[in-house]
Amino acid sequence: MDDFIDFMPLIISLLIMLIGLISMIFTFSIGASLILIGMVVYGFLVGFEPFSIWFWIGQIVLLVTIFVIEYVASIINIKYHKGSNLSIIGCIIGCIIGLFTLNIFGVFLGAIFGAIAGEMVNKKPLNQAIKIGMCAAVGFIIGWILQTVIGIVMIAWFLFVIF
Repeated sequence: MDDFIDFMPLIISLLIMLIGLISMIFTFSIGASLILIGMVVYGFLVGFEPFSIWFWIGQIVLLVTIFVIEYVASIINIKYHKGSNLSIIGCIIGCIIGLFTLNIFGVFLGAIFGAIAGEMVNKKPLNQAIKIGMCAAVGFIIGWILQTVIGIVMIAWFLFVIF
């Protein structure tokens, strides 16, 4: 029974981090904050001794990177494929509207349709507008994958430090 009690802080912290990772997959980077909160909870329950200042700085840098990726991945891909500023504005507006309507799927679809709408307002042909909309989708997916990988790296680093 003592072994189980000794592992309770780790189990609680890992559950918080797992909820954060799952949350990142389905609702964006707010889950990354939960990963960091899980680490802080572990520190309060067991002690902060295993963690250096560089660990915390690194974790915060990774957290900020996740937030930045969320907002710039689609924009970078749109710009790379010569999308207009209106398509970027449309993508951002579409993401915001989508977030409040269909959560993760709404953000994904909002990015696509917003970028297409922006290109159409910019008087681009439909086929080019659709191409830019697909670029927004690809950027979104790449960003989502990168965020998830960084979240896994955060948890792996935590486990490496405590073991």
